[in-house]
Amino acid sequence: MFWELNAVGSAFTYRELYQPEHIVIASLKTVPPYVKELLAEFNTVVIDNVYPGGGGEQELNNIH
Repeated sequence: MFWELNAVGSAFTYRELYQPEHIVIASLKTVPPYVKELLAEFNTVVIDNVYPGGGGEQELNNIH
């Protein structure tokens, strides 16, 4: 559970410091749904399996 809380805390801190319009986290591995939901509360999108040939590669390419 440590890395999940760390990801949420990092997204919150980044948003406060830089005030970006969007935050996208590209993960090599599958992120549990509850972590995605927590991050979504901070307007952060998580894309799973982002690597050459991975399922998230196309999703990452389609972000506008």
